Amino acid sequence: MNSVIRNRLNVRDARFWLGVLIVVVLAVAIKMVYVRTAESLYSAEELPLAAISVAGGDGRITDIAVTRLYGTSNLTTAASLKVLGFDAMALKAPNMLFGLLTIVLIYLSVANLIKEEKSLYALWVATAFALGPPIIQIWSLKNRGGFIENIFGFALCIWICSRAQRTERRLAPIEILIVGLVIGVCIWSQPIGIVWGSVMMAFVALTFLGKDLKGFLLAVLLLLFGLSLGLMPLLQLNLLFDFRTLKTIEGGELVNGADLGMANRALALIKGGVPRVLGLKEQWSDGWVVGTTTGWLLYISFMLAVIAGGMQAMAACFRKRAVTVEIALLTSAALVLVANVVSSWGNFQLEPRRLLLLYVPFFILAGRFLYGRGAIGPFLLALWLMFSCYANISYISKHKHGYSNSMFIKLNGVAEFLKSQNVVGVYANVWTGSRVTFESKGAIVWFRSDYTPSSYGYLGDTVLLKDEAMLFNNNMPAEVGLRDKFLADLKKQGDVCMTREIQDVSIVYGCNREIELRSLSYLFSNSQPVGTEIYIGSDDQRIKTQQGEKKDSGLVSNGKSGYLAYGPYISLGPGKYEITLYGTSTTPATLDVCHAHGRKILASKDVQESVDLGGKSILGRLDIDIAIPVSNLEVRVRVGEGSDTAVEGIAFKRVD
Repeated sequence: MNSVIRNRLNVRDARFWLGVLIVVVLAVAIKMVYVRTAESLYSAEELPLAAISVAGGDGRITDIAVTRLYGTSNLTTAASLKVLGFDAMALKAPNMLFGLLTIVLIYLSVANLIKEEKSLYALWVATAFALGPPIIQIWSLKNRGGFIENIFGFALCIWICSRAQRTERRLAPIEILIVGLVIGVCIWSQPIGIVWGSVMMAFVALTFLGKDLKGFLLAVLLLLFGLSLGLMPLLQLNLLFDFRTLKTIEGGELVNGADLGMANRALALIKGGVPRVLGLKEQWSDGWVVGTTTGWLLYISFMLAVIAGGMQAMAACFRKRAVTVEIALLTSAALVLVANVVSSWGNFQLEPRRLLLLYVPFFILAGRFLYGRGAIGPFLLALWLMFSCYANISYISKHKHGYSNSMFIKLNGVAEFLKSQNVVGVYANVWTGSRVTFESKGAIVWFRSDYTPSSYGYLGDTVLLKDEAMLFNNNMPAEVGLRDKFLADLKKQGDVCMTREIQDVSIVYGCNREIELRSLSYLFSNSQPVGTEIYIGSDDQRIKTQQGEKKDSGLVSNGKSGYLAYGPYISLGPGKYEITLYGTSTTPATLDVCHAHGRKILASKDVQESVDLGGKSILGRLDIDIAIPVSNLEVRVRVGEGSDTAVEGIAFKRVD
């Protein structure tokens, strides 16, 4: 009898390890297929400059003071580039590793929760994640944002806690410290870690509450200590650079300047965000992958399993009168959804990266519920696997040579030409400059300038040297306008440069002398006399809006609170200027002039209504005195609810 049992166990073990091998091979295979096809390209957002500088051996300092500051990808990317070299695989490798480890952690967590070692069922759940839909494959490779790092960190904390729950014990001090540390590092990687991190910290502390006061206090202290260690780099950066991370979070995300509001964000999340996370819709598309009816049926069937798993978790919590890992999963999922509804970050569901954390609770809760349901569990998991395979094949077939967007084209031709001309630096925007720097393996660095405005770049002196060039992306209308202005300004000043177009990039190089870009880009040239006035109408592309509509009468408020107008991001040399805003209004508004991304206010005024002067209606005038040159100067008009303000244009007059 004993030998029969042993033989059965050996057969089961053999099946299990064969299953593990198959899952690992399939997980690696599908990611390698993506790296060679749909994810073979990259955009500027996947190219951390500090990492490229370190890996390329360049000592230049990046303009970190205007970034979001958070993100651990500089460290992982630098290490990967050093080991694997400058290619797409090196960019994708760190996230691929995090993705593969997450598969393992999901398996181990499910096995712990169902209390079954070497579980073929838990392997089914892990397989469903490993061969998941395109969006998880994409973001398991995309070197951007810290999202896969958070998925991995969340899964790691769940595994640690599920180990303790399985053996019916509380976490050991070292485990508590690790959970706090992981949460801190994940928040440094991407602030969305605050959502699940707060839940996991509360869960760990509550396992002690009411049972062991001393243990509860120790747990809280260890969690906070670990959290502080993990957060230390992010805290230091924010102290040095004006709390940029907090300002980024506060600023939120407005798509085309519009805030959908909570009701519409909730609707967009249900009809768009979650279906895209599940692969039922593709990123950047509203169409269902398998048709509307079939898509909704799959959506409902999977979500019913998740909801049932959540209800099962709540019932167990009340029955045992104790918090469980399943409750932590359910709460985390609910808070991720709520965060996307109540904050402006939920406005953007075409690329639902802030919902990616749902993969951990969704798969574990659904898998936990389906366990012990007979054939229905494997059936639904198999159905999900078949759909995921179909969705992946469909996505890859559409993007065989990488994502079809001009921002993802490898600018190797541009980099090769620049190297042939002995160019070592370029002025460009982030979308173009980063790709050139990467393709040149860090040999050609890029800077921002008034002609190539960008939120981030290497620190430059705004002097175009003879071994430097200007790059303009011809696929971006604003860039084409800036290119034409730059060439016109060069001609006006009598300078001569060579031009070349490669891969839809205009290259201006080989200038006859060194050119001071800032003075060249001033709105008023030195040859223009005092009293010169330059008018920029509201229909100019440099005038932006957050809460307005461009009509024949000007930029008209849509009745919502926010910035009706801001721009035109010009450069002014030292001197005194009078700025007049033309328009009409019978409601209050606030006018101001600023630069440095709104951090430095040069003048501000509250107005109650427009006034008529000489047959022209003006909203107000602002006087500024500039001691040193400024770039990216903005004039802003902020209105309240129900405003009828209309902005016709802005006049700049040099008075001294």
